[in-house]
Amino acid sequence: MNKRILLPYIFSFLCCITIQNSAVAQNKTGVYFTDSSWQTLLAKAKNEHKLIFMDAFTTWCGPCKWMDKNVFTDENVAAIYNRNFINAHTDMEKGEGIDLRKKYEVKAYPTFLFINGDGEVVHKAVGQSSVSEFIQFGLDAISPARNLQYFQKNYAANKANYNFISDYCNALKVAYENDAASEIALDYLEKQKPQSLIESSNWQLFNQNVSDASSPVFQYVADHQKQFQEQFEKEIVDQKIYMTYLAWPQHYLTYDTAGAVIFNSKGFDDFISQVQKSDYEKKNEVIAKAKLTVFFGQKKWKSYTETIAAMIKDQILPLDKKGAEQIYFYADMVYRFAKNDQKALKAAAGFAKTISMEVPGIGDRNKAEYLELYANLLEETNQKDLSVSVRNMIDHKKLEEAQSGNSFQMLKPAGKK
Repeated sequence: MNKRILLPYIFSFLCCITIQNSAVAQNKTGVYFTDSSWQTLLAKAKNEHKLIFMDAFTTWCGPCKWMDKNVFTDENVAAIYNRNFINAHTDMEKGEGIDLRKKYEVKAYPTFLFINGDGEVVHKAVGQSSVSEFIQFGLDAISPARNLQYFQKNYAANKANYNFISDYCNALKVAYENDAASEIALDYLEKQKPQSLIESSNWQLFNQNVSDASSPVFQYVADHQKQFQEQFEKEIVDQKIYMTYLAWPQHYLTYDTAGAVIFNSKGFDDFISQVQKSDYEKKNEVIAKAKLTVFFGQKKWKSYTETIAAMIKDQILPLDKKGAEQIYFYADMVYRFAKNDQKALKAAAGFAKTISMEVPGIGDRNKAEYLELYANLLEETNQKDLSVSVRNMIDHKKLEEAQSGNSFQMLKPAGKK
C-alpha cells in the first residue's frame, strides 16, 4: 500500500487519538457528561455493567450552578465519576428531562440519581453538597451494601437490626425522603419499651429521624421532656420537640392535581386535641402556630390575622425584640400572599406599625425592615400619604444592610418590580 493510500487511514487514526485525548483532557478538568439519548444511556449502562449518574437540574437553580462550578470540576470527583459511571447532565424542564422528571418523581434541585440499565434507581441524593460528600454519594452508589436499593430490598429481614435501621434512615435522608426515614425509625422504636427511648442509641435515632409529632413515640418524649433534658443536652431536646411540633401540621394539607388544597380536618383536630391533653409547657404556642400553618395553607386570611392578634394579646407573641421578629414574619406573609384581601392587609399594617413604632430595643436594621413593611402595607391599603411619611423615617443604609444579610432571597410579591 503506497503512502497516498495510507494517508486517509493515518488521518482517521489521528482523529481518533485527538477525540480520545480531548475526552481525557475533559475528564481531568471535571466530570464528563454525555449528551446521548436516554435509551442509548440505558443500553450502554446494561452493556458495560455500570450505573448512570444523572444530575437532574434546572437552569434557574442556584445550588445546581454552584455544583457545576465547584464540585463537578474537581479532579477527585472526576476520577471517580468518569471511571465508574455514565454521566448525564439532564435539564428537567427540556427535552427528555420533562418525562424523566415525572418518571423519577424529581421534586427538588439538584437531585442526583444513580440508575441501572433496567432504569431502576439504585441510589439517590438531593441538594448542594461538598466535594467529599459528593464523592461519598458515588462510593455508596456502587457499594452493594450501602446504596438505597440494598436497604430497600433487605429491610424486611432487618427490621430489628439497629445498625441497619440507622444506616437505612441516613440513606433516606440523603435522598431527601425524610418522611420515609421517620416511618422506618418509628417502626423500630415503637417495638422498644418506652423507657428504653432514653438510651443513647434510641435517642439518637429519634432525634435524627422522627418527624411525626402525632406518634406515640414522639408524645412519650414530649411528656417526659425533663427526663430527656437531664440525660441529654437541654437545648437539643427542647429544640427537637418544639421544631417537630411546629413542622408537623403541614402534613394535614395536601394538594390535588389542579393545586387545590385538601385539608384533613379530622387528623388536624385529633392532633390539636392530643397536644391540648399533653403536659408540654409550650402547648398553647404550638396550637396557635399550628392553626396559623393550616390557615395560611388554606388562604384563610381572616382567621390567620385574627390568630396573630390573639397571640399578641395572650403574649404568646410578646412585644419584645424576639416577638417582633416573629410578628414581622407573619405580617410579611400577608403582604406577599394576601393581595386581594384588604381587611387582612390592614390588620397586617397594624402589626407592622406596632413592631416598628411601639416595641422598645429594636435594632436599627430591624427597625428599617419593619418600617419598610409598614410602608408597603400602607400602599397596598391605599394610604399613600401615610406611606410616604413612613418611608421618610427609614434608614435606607440600614435597610440595605439588613436585606443583604438575608440567607435566602424571597420571591417578589406579584405585581412588584
